[in-house]
Amino acid sequence: MDVSDDMLTVARENTSRYGLKIEFQQGDMQSADFEVTEGAFDSGFIKDALHHCADEKAVLANCWKALRPGGSILIVEPDWFHQYSPSSAKDPELFGTTERGLSARLLKKSLHFTGFIKPQRYFCVYNTCRGGLLARLKAVFCTIATVTIGYPHRPVMIYAQKPVR
Repeated sequence: MDVSDDMLTVARENTSRYGLKIEFQQGDMQSADFEVTEGAFDSGFIKDALHHCADEKAVLANCWKALRPGGSILIVEPDWFHQYSPSSAKDPELFGTTERGLSARLLKKSLHFTGFIKPQRYFCVYNTCRGGLLARLKAVFCTIATVTIGYPHRPVMIYAQKPVR
């Protein structure tokens, strides 16, 4: 699903090129009019899309509705530094997009608010200050690079579940 017809065209071309059969639909995942069969999916995956939405709780509520009891969701988004990157400053004007940074704390709170349980954060190799001096220096370097040149966008990876009830 994508709000942009142009991006859906690109996705259809890519799936055709690789011989994949995927059904796409145009829509706004934060809309209250989001049409989905309740409990239709075992899992959900949001990657680099939630930070373009003004209301992450509305998106998560729609995911909640779409997941069966016991289903799970994996979210991979740029962290809160993203909002300070050079691309985030230019993209809203160039493309009309929303550009937000999402902290792990905000995502966990939003997941709990929506009813998801056991949100767990996973770390990539370059965004943790755990693991000694070298790891901390690497994290500081990546933080400075993110804020100054916009790379790398440090991902926040969170997995949560819908309770079985």
